[in-house]
Amino acid sequence: MGQGMGGQTSFRGRGPKGQPRRDERIREVVSDMLKNHHELAASGLGVQVQNGAVNRSGTVMNRRQKQLPEDCLDGVRGVHGSTTNLRV
Repeated sequence: MGQGMGGQTSFRGRGPKGQPRRDERIREVVSDMLKNHHELAASGLGVQVQNGAVNRSGTVMNRRQKQLPEDCLDGVRGVHGSTTNLRV
């Protein structure tokens, strides 16, 4: 929960109890974040999600680009874990 306008508590993004985010939706969100990141050449990456665990695989151009996909997962609702199988 965060602060909304006027200092009020914001409940935005909190769904009903027991409503998990589907793996396919998580994959779409993560893929879009990677695709739209201005420092990352995402065309060589693959994203798979199983039970909320995200696995990224593929090849990147440098060590910085190896860390960026991990940073993109911060704050993605429904992600319960991650694995990185990226090569430089």
